[in-house]
Amino acid sequence: MNLEEVLKTREEKWKNALKIALRSKGSAISVTLNSPGETKRDPETFKALALIVSDVLLALERAGIAFNEILFKNEGAYPYFVAGVRGDPTRVKKITIELEEKHPIGRLLDIDVLKADGSKISRRDLGLEERKCFLCDLSWIECRRNKKHSKEELKKFYRKALKSFLRGCESK
Repeated sequence: MNLEEVLKTREEKWKNALKIALRSKGSAISVTLNSPGETKRDPETFKALALIVSDVLLALERAGIAFNEILFKNEGAYPYFVAGVRGDPTRVKKITIELEEKHPIGRLLDIDVLKADGSKISRRDLGLEERKCFLCDLSWIECRRNKKHSKEELKKFYRKALKSFLRGCESK
């Protein structure tokens, strides 16, 4: 997989999310895993994402937020999930942030909320700090820009967290 494939898949994900947000007249959420390195399409990533999608949908249902369309794609550079959501996009974003922060694999989650007008709701929009790096307390943007950690360190953390999550799910 090369950079062109990753960028093409991200663009496809964005277009699909926008279409779904427009059709739902509310918002769309997309869920991916922040998988460092070249390997994005492996069985463990697919399995983890499917389990996480269930958790996301359950959290929305518990909050009384209905979803009307679901797209799960495993083509391209990495798998992703998009759902059309009827409800206040800001409230949806708050729920997804809580999942990113409290879920057993939350450090690896990337949950975006897109409003029907195509704009994305960020943590900053809600007065929150950017997400932290997998490995330290600096913002992930700062670590990435300064290349604070090697790809191998990031891959090792990702694989360990993914395996631990899946083992925990199997023991339930």
